[in-house]
Amino acid sequence: MLLAATVLVLTFEASGGQDRPDYSDIWGPYCENRSSLRHLQCCLERQDECSVPILGTLCYCDQFCDRSLSGDCCPDYFTFCLGEPNPYISNATCLHQGQDISYNETVKDNCNTCTCTGAASSPELRCETHVCLVEPELIERTNEAQLGWSAANYSHFWGRTLADGARLLLGTDHPGVLVNRTYPIVKVFDRASLPGWCGASWAVVTASAAADRISIQAGLGRIDLSAQNIIDCAPETGRGCRGGALDVAWNYLREKRVSSSACYPYRSGADGAPGLCLAPAGGGRLCQDGSRVSDQQLHGTQPTYRIASDEADIRHEIFTNGPVQAILRVQPDLFLYKSGVYSTSPEPTDEAAYHSVRILGWGEQRGPAGDTVPFWLVANSWGSSWGEQGLFRIRRGTNEADIETFVVAAWAQTDPPSQQKGGAAAAGSSRSAQEL
Repeated sequence: MLLAATVLVLTFEASGGQDRPDYSDIWGPYCENRSSLRHLQCCLERQDECSVPILGTLCYCDQFCDRSLSGDCCPDYFTFCLGEPNPYISNATCLHQGQDISYNETVKDNCNTCTCTGAASSPELRCETHVCLVEPELIERTNEAQLGWSAANYSHFWGRTLADGARLLLGTDHPGVLVNRTYPIVKVFDRASLPGWCGASWAVVTASAAADRISIQAGLGRIDLSAQNIIDCAPETGRGCRGGALDVAWNYLREKRVSSSACYPYRSGADGAPGLCLAPAGGGRLCQDGSRVSDQQLHGTQPTYRIASDEADIRHEIFTNGPVQAILRVQPDLFLYKSGVYSTSPEPTDEAAYHSVRILGWGEQRGPAGDTVPFWLVANSWGSSWGEQGLFRIRRGTNEADIETFVVAAWAQTDPPSQQKGGAAAAGSSRSAQEL
């Protein structure tokens, strides 16, 4: 077999002087990849099975394919099978941001990959056209418009697509899907819980908001509930860092209760995946270090209730009972927020996605035109380097980014689920609150 391979190579005659089609856009390898044995890569005479898929059809690696411009040879047939010089090795370059890019080389331009390609004699730089999470032009337009807030470039967002941001930094299902379920709940992130590139606001924000309410209402001091417990163990999700339904997380917290974050620390931000549930349905809960969890170390809430979509009702609920959760419709410019009172872009796009946040309080400040601008103080989940140390302010009373459309809260569960009689939220909530 080895002898046959050697004879095969010697029987091909180079024909470098013939005209060849321009294969620079679809250059191989094709014949070279047919087999590790060269005698199976290039074939003598006409052999229809000596072919390779290409652009929805077949190209050939047999001698019959070589019929000048009317042939159907694979692009690398002439160089690989006949030993002709490669005509697509070029000294021509493409210019990218003042630097020469060699032919067939690639370079990153923000979130897009650019390749120096085309005809070898006159190549051009061809780039992907993804919308990036950080667009310098959007930062410039926002700051020039003097909207009352400033935008900035966050280095850890650079090089990511807007689709990455929507998929891995948001992760809350549209509330319209939830309102027909038993407990359609809104999730909000705590700024102290940094999920990294993990779209798990449906779980992280639920744990943060529940911890706020339990800390205030049960008089336990500050507690931190485990979002990882919910991500790993809540049923009917299976989506981990790819988003989830709010009611699933709230129902799990109400029915099963969750561990502390010290017992069950957050880890999905590191690899974008859920872990093995340490709180199986059969009982025997464990902390990550292998220690047992007692009932006294678990915390839960009563059924959640919805606050009326009115800024006065929302303020009353916060003042009376503590922070609330809200659904936010995120426009691309929110990823760039640095400081000030945010309002949605005058050029909204269809690229918006839904996110969970936690409304902590409210206030007013003087606007760029000397007017008084009311705002909500909101905790986000993108780390303390984003915004105003992980917080942001957004216009209040105008339903900016739909923040006042779907607001929920819950009361602390002070007894184990087996002793709960269920039903209504505790007295003292807003007169307009609607139980979900």
